[in-house]
Amino acid sequence: RDFVYVANALDGTVSIINTVNRRVEEMIRVDSQPKGLAVDGSYDDGDLVYVTNSGSRSVSVIDVATRKVIGEPITVGTDPIGIAVLDRGNKIYVVNSISDDVSILTVE
Repeated sequence: RDFVYVANALDGTVSIINTVNRRVEEMIRVDSQPKGLAVDGSYDDGDLVYVTNSGSRSVSVIDVATRKVIGEPITVGTDPIGIAVLDRGNKIYVVNSISDDVSILTVE
């Protein structure tokens, strides 16, 4: 894979950086204050990037192939910062720092 995804909390975007030429190829608008990222590569038709949005208590989903946010943000706890994809993409765990809990998202 020749790309890295970076959350830009101050402007509500995710940068796609080409690791070969070390340039930002695109910036995707997500939601308020994105902080954490997790890539789910378990899909046959492409990868997904899950992004925690601490300012809006949500998770955005980016389709890697189209470089677009798919669907509406998923509501989680207060100030989501950490995120992990487990169980071959069937479970997404989101750490919410202010509500002091973990949101578990089930993906079908």
